[in-house]
Amino acid sequence: MPPPTPEEGLNENHKRRLAVAMAMIDAAAARILDLLDERPSPTRMSVLERSIEGDKREQIRQYVRELQPLTAELAHRYGLEKHRRDLRRTVVAELSQMWTTAEDCAPEKLQGMGPVGVQIQGPLREDVRRLVALVREMQRVLA
Repeated sequence: MPPPTPEEGLNENHKRRLAVAMAMIDAAAARILDLLDERPSPTRMSVLERSIEGDKREQIRQYVRELQPLTAELAHRYGLEKHRRDLRRTVVAELSQMWTTAEDCAPEKLQGMGPVGVQIQGPLREDVRRLVALVREMQRVLA
């Protein structure tokens, strides 16, 4: 007896959820490969420490190389559509997160974690204002 077709057991919501999951797994695998190959995202505020030795790095790399085709195979087997992302919407979402994160750095917001020294409140408020202003400018470009 042939295996059941996706239409016999998965509704559109199931298929959408599986498609998003496969896309997330594939994207995480790609990020892992970049990290193992020491091609991390260009960030200024984080440092990646080499804490995985060469043989273990190669083992993980090999498993990830098996994992990525498996996600594509499952997508094909279950009739899943590729997860499509709109660049503009993705950037707008990132900017929104940047905006709220920056605003949470204001001295008034930090007071909940303990008093912020009076001498640092003004400079910190101004620095946060500059961050927020840049993010708002980027949002205006995409409005």
